[in-house]
Amino acid sequence: MRFRDRVVVVTGAGSGIGLAAAQPINAEGGSVVCGPENASQANSVADLDHVVLDVREPDSWRAAIDHVVAAHGGLDVRRDSPPWQCRAHQTDDMG
Repeated sequence: MRFRDRVVVVTGAGSGIGLAAAQPINAEGGSVVCGPENASQANSVADLDHVVLDVREPDSWRAAIDHVVAAHGGLDVRRDSPPWQCRAHQTDDMG
C-alpha cells in the first residue's frame, strides 16, 4: 500500500479528477483530506475527511493546513487536482 501512514491533501477533490484521485489514496491506506472548492461540493466527499479549500485564497490554505495538523499531526503529500489550478495561481502571485 503506497500511501499507508501518509497524510495526503487533494485539492479540487469535490468532483471529477480530484475526487477520482482521492478515493484510491484512501483505499491504499492513506489518510486523505479532500479539499473541495466550496461547501456545495463537500457533500460529495462527506464520507471522507475534508475541508473546503479555495486554492486562490491564502486564508483558505491556512485553515486547511490547520485542519490537517489538528486532525492528523502533519502533512506528507499535496496532490493538486487539476494541477494547473495551483500553478496558475502561484504564477499570478509572482507578478
